[in-house]
Amino acid sequence: MPTINVAAGGNTSIEIDVPDETCYIDGPCGYATVSGSAGWISGSGGNGLVTVFVDPPLNTPAGSYSYSVEVCSGFSDPDDESCVSGSGDVEVESASSCGTPQIALSSFSPIKSSVSRAACAATVTLSPSSLAVSTGDTGLTITANIIPNNTPFQVVYSISRMSPAPPGYNCNATLSIPDGVGSGTVTSSVTASQPDCSGVFTLLATASIYSSQNSVTVVVPPQALIRQMVGEAHGFSDQPSLDPNQVAQISVGVAAKNRFNLQEFNYPTSWQQLQGAGQIATSTVSNGPPVVIGNAVAVYTGLVDGTYVGGATCYWSPTTTQFQIIQNQYQTNPNSTTTPSNTGDPGCYTVGGRYPQFVWKVSMPSNTRPDYAGAPAFLFVRNRNASDPAIVQIP
Repeated sequence: MPTINVAAGGNTSIEIDVPDETCYIDGPCGYATVSGSAGWISGSGGNGLVTVFVDPPLNTPAGSYSYSVEVCSGFSDPDDESCVSGSGDVEVESASSCGTPQIALSSFSPIKSSVSRAACAATVTLSPSSLAVSTGDTGLTITANIIPNNTPFQVVYSISRMSPAPPGYNCNATLSIPDGVGSGTVTSSVTASQPDCSGVFTLLATASIYSSQNSVTVVVPPQALIRQMVGEAHGFSDQPSLDPNQVAQISVGVAAKNRFNLQEFNYPTSWQQLQGAGQIATSTVSNGPPVVIGNAVAVYTGLVDGTYVGGATCYWSPTTTQFQIIQNQYQTNPNSTTTPSNTGDPGCYTVGGRYPQFVWKVSMPSNTRPDYAGAPAFLFVRNRNASDPAIVQIP
């Protein structure tokens, strides 16, 4: 009987042609039985054809297993049937190896064999585990790593969108990744379309019948948020050593996000609307520069939330002289309820019986411009009660 080769976790089948014999009814008659030394060996047939199917689980030890086929003509009547039988081996390879199954023909006649389908076990992993893509980015890729690495596979990707999208989206981006074919590794480009649109996606892949063991999270942050960060604080992403934790860009993005759906800012729902209203800075950047896009992802997805700036919604960059006024009052009387003057603040929460509270984030890097030396790159403003201190510090 033929020797069947298969990888653990895969499957294959062979078809065995057997002679048809007539009996005392019109047409051929006969039956076949298939048995094996393991439960994953099965088969059936009759009337000239027998199929042997093997489907070893992924944890099946490599080695030899046996199967047998008995073919009988006529009916199950000892006086009216003749039977012929034979046995063969199933060679199971470990799941880490894969190749084209080889059929070794024996002298078992009149049976002949043919491979109807062959498959092998594959392990598919994707990298990186997460990817940030702007609608203007090119050259970004995802790689499918396939084991075994000696057999070509077609890699097919599926994309699902997180719903609802995080706050701040202006429209839904479209993510594209072409299918690919290769051995070992298959690398495909990832692009996002519709400028100013955004979204969060989960990407999976299949190679043959095998699904990837992990997924890739792809985040397309709003381009308006990227433009704000570059417009307000590009110096800190251009030279990350000035702000290793990227406090400046993340803080202004969060403060703008804290304005969403607030009446005093005309109920904005996106950074795009805030820029359109002239409430926050912008720039002409159309892609996702390194460092900046990571900052944008952290703000957009909520990895960094509104508490990062103490819930503040407004911000400004005080000069050296303006900051000294704030610093002197806080150091002299930190519980003072008097709002200091001549500080350059944007005037938020100063009408309608409201009181501004200046938020001094002590982890904020210092401004690098000459007239702003020694002052934080940004201070923040939030609403307070009349009895609350006019100046507070947060980490």
